[in-house]
Amino acid sequence: MPSSGKAVLTSADDLNAVAENAYAKAGTLACLEGDARSYIELSEKTTGAPRYNKAQYPRLKQKADGSYILFFQYATYGPHIYYAHSKDLVHWESPQVLYNAELYRYKNENLPNGSGVTYFVNCDAVVLQNGDILAVTSYRNKEVYRDHPELAGIYLRRSTDGGRSWSTETSIYKGVNWEPSITELSNGEIQIFFSQVSPGIARWGLKEDRNSTGTAMISSTDGGYTWTPNVTEAPWQAKIAFQQYVLDVEGSPSFTDQMSVVTELYDGTLAAVCESKDADKVFHISVIYSDAAWSDAPDYDKTGPADRQSNLFPGAAPYIRKMPSGEVVIGYGRSNDYCLRVADGSARSIGEPILAFGKSGYWGSIEVTGANRLTAVYPAISGQNGNAILIENFYLNHAIPVADRAVCTDGKNSDDWASVTDAHFIGSASQAQATFRYAKDKNTLYLLVERRDDSLTARDRTAVYLADTAGKAYRLVIDAAGKVTLESGSGAAFAAVDGKVTSASTVLADGMVTEIAVDLKSLGLADRTGLKVNYVLYNADEDGASVTRDTVDVSSLYDANTWLDVTFADGKQPPLAAGAAASVVDAKPPVRENAPQTFFDFADKALVTAAFGGTNGLAVSAENGYAALRITDNYDPYVSLVLGETDADANKQMLICYRNHGESGRVGLYYCAGDDAAYAYTAAHLIMGTLATDEEWHVALVDFSEADGFSGKLKTLRIDPYDGLQAKVGSGIDIAWIAFVPADDTALDYVQ
Repeated sequence: MPSSGKAVLTSADDLNAVAENAYAKAGTLACLEGDARSYIELSEKTTGAPRYNKAQYPRLKQKADGSYILFFQYATYGPHIYYAHSKDLVHWESPQVLYNAELYRYKNENLPNGSGVTYFVNCDAVVLQNGDILAVTSYRNKEVYRDHPELAGIYLRRSTDGGRSWSTETSIYKGVNWEPSITELSNGEIQIFFSQVSPGIARWGLKEDRNSTGTAMISSTDGGYTWTPNVTEAPWQAKIAFQQYVLDVEGSPSFTDQMSVVTELYDGTLAAVCESKDADKVFHISVIYSDAAWSDAPDYDKTGPADRQSNLFPGAAPYIRKMPSGEVVIGYGRSNDYCLRVADGSARSIGEPILAFGKSGYWGSIEVTGANRLTAVYPAISGQNGNAILIENFYLNHAIPVADRAVCTDGKNSDDWASVTDAHFIGSASQAQATFRYAKDKNTLYLLVERRDDSLTARDRTAVYLADTAGKAYRLVIDAAGKVTLESGSGAAFAAVDGKVTSASTVLADGMVTEIAVDLKSLGLADRTGLKVNYVLYNADEDGASVTRDTVDVSSLYDANTWLDVTFADGKQPPLAAGAAASVVDAKPPVRENAPQTFFDFADKALVTAAFGGTNGLAVSAENGYAALRITDNYDPYVSLVLGETDADANKQMLICYRNHGESGRVGLYYCAGDDAAYAYTAAHLIMGTLATDEEWHVALVDFSEADGFSGKLKTLRIDPYDGLQAKVGSGIDIAWIAFVPADDTALDYVQ
């Protein structure tokens, strides 16, 4: 077979060029993968612009020419609105003023001081089909705004030149409101949704505890020049789009459903997301479905529409967008984190969340910025150092069909793979990222792995998993020199095996291209309708640096049912042969000789009694297969693992297999080592960790390599579940085993 051109690295933006709505009815949900290379922070420190210091509520829009405009407000409750332009989401012009409250001072004898000032918050925008940009913003009198709905409303400004200049503001709704969002439907109708406040007060009076809300709407069929209904007086009622009854407050019904955003689905129907506040004032995300006319909208005293999924999961401040391929993405905040979920084309089947940003904030949003790309923006809130707007791209990983063709396996990909654009992507943990494409000819599966990496080092590896059963798989490991090794195993334990695999790699200045040919019959994977696949990237940017492990976020390497799909045009057997998923609890590191007190298996009930001591506000019990730690007093509960012989110098990392029964994922680990006396804990010898909160078994890796004083003999280790938080009595964690291991990368595969 002749050579196939030259070795090139393909941008993820140039892959997955699928037809519009091609995956709207897909049988399996896609998942999102972050692009760490695209991550930036807009702050005074990074840009020199002080207007980012109190930036909140960012909204990103892609303009008609492919460039971008970002809107944000100054401070939590206003008063100003700014916007900034970018051609590439990386380099940004200085923020400009859309609204400056200082220019909106006025005299009014009905106000307490005889004068007022208008504050501006919650700006959203839409780029119309003709290229115009409409920006909508809530405005209100700064003081006693609920008492003066005539001084509040929604302003609209229009730009016909890509946001370089703006029309004078026009009030298109009067009445107190929050969080307007705007969308244009495919038929050209423009709809604005907002949290209504004034109608409930007008009907039922101002409440001390909570006022009734719900989502109202106005619409335009002439490009945004006129709006229906035209609300200018009491009871300030626009058309109610949706609301949910919660409880009676002071003798009147109280409704919720607020902070709403709507997207048009592949079939022309609409899906709306909102935050719904329950009777205990806890927020959850609800999804409401409607035709474009909102013909099932409720009366003012009823819940509706009936077609809805209410209070699906905890969260607030949601945003929703339909991807060009048909799937739907929902972004929302939870516990000051930003989460993303992928739903099917109907927005009814919703996948598990991934964490988009690792910094605390609230009121983020998402925008479609490419054929297979979504961009999330999120404000990191810092009272001391100033706020920052975080921006990162995400790519959809679909179930992808395998191209029907043979490939010359020579490490040169420019010709053979030019027409194969369906690909998977991974790259959320470091600058290293990779794309994966597939082809098949009879029983031979071909893989193209393009790893983009600015600094290939000796410990860099790329692993491709091909599942046999839910718990057993083959693994193709590509090392930094391009050599491919076939391994077989389960969970964290893999070993080299024989198989008919050929490969060729080309190392480039900025990465590597690898082509692999696998004889599926030799692995017992022939005659299947597809395969379940997974990926892991190991990356160290410098020799001697710690290794970062990048995995597909929503999948578990222990359960191939959660993996990504590649589909074959032929075959009769299902992708997975019969067999159970691997057990996270049973994936234990081997016990090492001459390494005392490095492995604690709490399936041994006697060990639970012997190993734990120094408890405070925490009960420890030996259960079947694990130690249960439960809080009995929520004032600083903790327990110590009693050691004395563990060599801290030889074992700089710790693996802990746990299950968390609390709402918080925060855990503190205090240690006494070397010259420290046992139990003499100090804040200087503290490592903070994060635990999953889904009540499933996980393995976490704690790295003490850079920890001060972690040397000599490790004497005691104090475990503080939910350190510094007032956790609920009865909550706690289960621990199946703890292992102290060398910092040599071998522990990474156990992490789950």
